[in-house]
Parts: sequence; C-alpha cells; structure tokens
Amino acid sequence: MKIIVTSKSGTNKVTYTIIVSSPNLALNRPATVDSTCNASQTAAKAVEGSVINDSKWCSKSSNRSLQIDLGSVKQVNQFVIKHAAEGGETTSYNTKAYNIQVSINGTDWSTVVKVANNTKSVTVDNIASVSARYIKLNVTTPTQTTNPAARIYEFEVYGPSVTP
Repeated sequence: MKIIVTSKSGTNKVTYTIIVSSPNLALNRPATVDSTCNASQTAAKAVEGSVINDSKWCSKSSNRSLQIDLGSVKQVNQFVIKHAAEGGETTSYNTKAYNIQVSINGTDWSTVVKVANNTKSVTVDNIASVSARYIKLNVTTPTQTTNPAARIYEFEVYGPSVTP
C-alpha cells in the first residue's frame, strides 16, 4: 500500500510517499497516555486517522508517553508519526527526540527505535519485524524549542505484508 502525504508549512509544500505493507494496526485501537494538555487532546486523537481540526494528543508532563494496545500479538515492522506541522502548527513544534518500545505483555519492554534530532513533520521508522501487542511512544524532547508540550497528530503502526 502506498500513502502520499502532502504537508504545507507557510508557502512551502512537501510531499512524502510512504510505503506501508499492511493496514494501520493502531487505527482506532485503545490508547492511553500519561497526561493531556486539555480534555480534548486525548490518546484517542493520536490513533483516529485524522490530522485536521486540532486532532492531536498533547502532553506537557515530564513523562510524555502514549501507549497503544493492538488487541493481540501482531508482527510489527514500521511506525509512522505525524508531528505538529502535519496539523498546521509551526515546524519548531515537531518532536525533536523520542523512542518507541514494544511489549507482548505490557510489562516487559524492548526499545526498537531511538531518534535524537528529528526536524521532520512526518517520520517513518522501519525495524526488523518483531512480535508485539503493546506499543509505547516516549517523547523525550518535545519540540525544537523550549516549549514543553509534545504534539502527536497521528501514531501509526504497520506490520509485514500478509499473503493469503
């Protein structure tokens, strides 16, 4: 499956082509977060499949984590994150540093992605296929500035192609 994302920041327009191998496993799945900036910027907003109308999860806490329950153990090999600029905010609010962890049981976690100096509006992290039921995004540096709020407009999880 090919997804084409067009991002506009000011007068600049950037088009990304993202190749995904399965449906978004995180779409509308149960999600929990450490905190929210306000009552409307919940975990569910980060997995609903939309970046319009301020549809984001926002957190100002020191933990800034988003956890998704895939419902059962799945094979996972790709993560797509749509950061602040995808929702129309300034690129300086794009997440600067984060890590992604996976777990089969929700207790024992393995870190599969570490990103330290992101500036992109959309990040695609490919990994060797792993088994996971729970996925956790930990935002360690929320923005390019000193602004303390993490802003995640969408967190997508994909697995390898399945042939019938």
